[in-house]
Amino acid sequence: MKAHNHSCDGPTLALLALTFAQPALGAEWSITEAHLAYGNLDIPTFAGGTVESWILAQPQFRWSPIDHLSLGLEYQYWLNKLGDGATDENTLQALMVWKS
Repeated sequence: MKAHNHSCDGPTLALLALTFAQPALGAEWSITEAHLAYGNLDIPTFAGGTVESWILAQPQFRWSPIDHLSLGLEYQYWLNKLGDGATDENTLQALMVWKS
């Protein structure tokens, strides 16, 4: 019988994602649906470089004038977007959510 030693020399991935909701600040205002993610993918790129670790944070500030509609802002911070060390994103976006 022959013993085999298999080493794990292939790509590795570390990903941590947190999503949470914050209670209402008032009758209509709330901070909800915040998302925070960290990723680290240890593989080479086609150009011979490596994929950088990244962080993505997306808190949302919402106002709900009626039960089914929320309006607000989402702030998006992305460090090393999609693992590209040369691409960071820092964006404020309008937000509309309809709940059926």
